[in-house]
Amino acid sequence: MSFPKYPSTRRWGSDGIAEVPEHWVERRLRDVARVVNGFPFDSSLFTPDKGLPLVRIRDLGRDTTEMRYAGDIVTAALIDATDVLIGMDGDFTVGRWLGSGQALLNQRVCCVRGRSPMITRFVEYHLPRPLQAINDVTYSTTVKHLSSGQVEAIRIVMPPLDAEVASVVHFLDRETAKIDALIAEQERLIALLQEKRQAVISRAVTKGLDPNAPMKDSGVQWIGCVPTHWSIVRIGRAFRSIGSGSTPPSDNASYYDDNGVEWINTGDLPDGPISSVARRVSSEAISKFTTLREYPAGAVVIAMYGATIGKLGILTRPAAVNQACCVLSDGDGVAETFLFYVMLAAREAIIQLATGGTQPNISQATVRAFSIPVPPIQEQVSLVAQLEAALSKFDALATDAESMIALLRERRTALITAAVTGQVDVRGLVGTAT
Repeated sequence: MSFPKYPSTRRWGSDGIAEVPEHWVERRLRDVARVVNGFPFDSSLFTPDKGLPLVRIRDLGRDTTEMRYAGDIVTAALIDATDVLIGMDGDFTVGRWLGSGQALLNQRVCCVRGRSPMITRFVEYHLPRPLQAINDVTYSTTVKHLSSGQVEAIRIVMPPLDAEVASVVHFLDRETAKIDALIAEQERLIALLQEKRQAVISRAVTKGLDPNAPMKDSGVQWIGCVPTHWSIVRIGRAFRSIGSGSTPPSDNASYYDDNGVEWINTGDLPDGPISSVARRVSSEAISKFTTLREYPAGAVVIAMYGATIGKLGILTRPAAVNQACCVLSDGDGVAETFLFYVMLAAREAIIQLATGGTQPNISQATVRAFSIPVPPIQEQVSLVAQLEAALSKFDALATDAESMIALLRERRTALITAAVTGQVDVRGLVGTAT
């Protein structure tokens, strides 16, 4: 859809390349808004359940906070959901705290309040572009930092009258809502495809391909009934090689080599074939540490620790792993590819076996004792082939939906940029309520 343009424009910007409406004016952010820095609250008074919510960078876009502050209220640091916030470390994210009532703004987050609610909204739409430009030219060997002075110095071009500012905001509210609805629709589709995909996997590896096959009770809760000719086997009896790995000391550069052996950690597990890894270890490390060994291509890797418990991967090349991974290979009557889909189906049952508090884990012993359904080997091969053919259709639909989401987000960003820089004349497209 095309939108009308302003009839009269002029050059704007330090390079004189941008075209802006002739009657729009240039302002620094400090001319139209007030920037308020967060407060360095005493971390010893942080609490999960007492005092006012404490908004940190990680809380932008959320309606709850991880921490509250039990100390005295600092009035200057009070904010609410109407305030526009900027994370001043990392990616310089623009967002809001979405909770009800007031909250306290922690250091390294600043608040931007326009001289009117509509200017605040206009600035909110405008800020991501100049902040990205600042991010692009900011050098840092660790985390990038933004100052409130940099925020105040941001130059924007905007309508001189509040009524026209309101028109831009109302136009963007309406058009971005349409795009957001389309994005949400695609996200729902992806979620439904994932649910359907999981259901197809679970049915295939526990019920088989023949809907008329006679069934028996497996005696295992997560499996239920299986075809009568299938077996129920513990993983430890079905695989000759079940092991883990280790992490070479990171302060010795000789143990790591960009051209060395792939070294898998739980973050590398994609619930599919492992196509890339974050790090590689050297042959010296492999030879020195007996806990570090190469596993063959085709082996199945499962995460045993923390939030990634149950994540899976299949080695596409020989690789080593760290201590948080369990590797299964050399099946006795069980194909590794079949095991991979069984473990996908069993993920929730595996997670329920985890022990520990904030860092739950499963052990190799837990994996060895876990029972799985096992059809005859030829049936496994046929089942996997038919299952992957069915899953490829779901994956293709999900890929199309993800591509659509990416295009819609690009469209959203481009539309916002066009509207807040006067590339679209919105005056006749919406009302001019103030």
